[in-house]
Amino acid sequence: MSSGTRSALTTVLQTIRQHSPVSRASLTRMTGLSPSVVSTSTKQLLERGLLEEHGIHQDTLGRPQVLLKINPSHAVAFGMALTWSGLHAVMTDLEGTVLASHAVPLVSDAPDQVIAQCVAEMAELRKQHKVRNKDIAGVGLALPGWIDSETGTCLKSTVHGWNGVQFRPLLEDALGYPAFVENDANALAVGEKWFGLAKHYENYAVVTLVDGIGAGIYTYNQLYRGSRGATGEFGHINIAIDGPACTCGKRGCLEALASIPALLQQAAAAGLPADLPGLTAAAVSGDPKAQAVFETAGRYIGYALSTLNHILDLQAIIITAPADYLNPYLKEALEVSYRDNSVLFADTRMDILYQEEDSDIWALGAASLAIQAFYERGGVIR
Repeated sequence: MSSGTRSALTTVLQTIRQHSPVSRASLTRMTGLSPSVVSTSTKQLLERGLLEEHGIHQDTLGRPQVLLKINPSHAVAFGMALTWSGLHAVMTDLEGTVLASHAVPLVSDAPDQVIAQCVAEMAELRKQHKVRNKDIAGVGLALPGWIDSETGTCLKSTVHGWNGVQFRPLLEDALGYPAFVENDANALAVGEKWFGLAKHYENYAVVTLVDGIGAGIYTYNQLYRGSRGATGEFGHINIAIDGPACTCGKRGCLEALASIPALLQQAAAAGLPADLPGLTAAAVSGDPKAQAVFETAGRYIGYALSTLNHILDLQAIIITAPADYLNPYLKEALEVSYRDNSVLFADTRMDILYQEEDSDIWALGAASLAIQAFYERGGVIR
């Protein structure tokens, strides 16, 4: 396939995905491609089963126009993510609908053992649905750490003790499918762009508040990775000079003040329940000390978010965290702190959105990496 043909197919596919269902005449107008190129491209995609017809539309002159849409069941993608609780895996269709999911504890931090578990998880998911090899668009893997996404190398992960581990070739050799490796917060940001709350934003950040604190950043509809794949270390913004020690070796980081482990440590010191559901229940029941733990964390986070937006001038920040963490005490304090510390608040109209973490969300972000690459290849499986 020539680069010109692939480029046309990619343009047509992306436009149909964003505006589905759409007619050929509308595709010509939206893409700027010639009618003949649009006709040839849609013919190829229909013959391959990636597109399907979806009714008739009368144009302004009363002429019938066949509408086209993506066939979501044409291919599947697999997404795997290493989280605090283990390895989570999902299989999705091309619209990000989760068809099957499975999770297991991580056996070992050794890269070969991680790959072996990924292979086993993919086999487990394929048992749940009869999937042919030719129907697999690719596999995404989301990891904590600094990632060179071009080579699929984990440059550094303090969580797992990795330095320079080339996960992409290891995964492709083991599975035989295109593989894509990304930082977990970045993968989550891609997932939100394709299938979640960020569909209509060009400039946004996804901030993750879990065991650690991170961020995936989109600018002008592109994931921003920086020069070394180390963007989004939002949790290591210094909030309190000479504050509590952080896992990174510094002091006063946001993560040391407002991550879930930090909150639970503060709760234990105050004689409060040292588990998140219990701490939230105490706050909801009216315990002022429990409420204060969340309110203090919210103020720190809101302050940090104002700094982030002063630098990037975002349209939205999507905050992803467990439901118990996103309680009214934390959210109200966060939003007040953001407003009080933001010079730009009145005229930027930045949206603060909340996404409750579930068991599949990280792996779905990983699957979106494979789906995005599938579209960029013009819908070619390999």
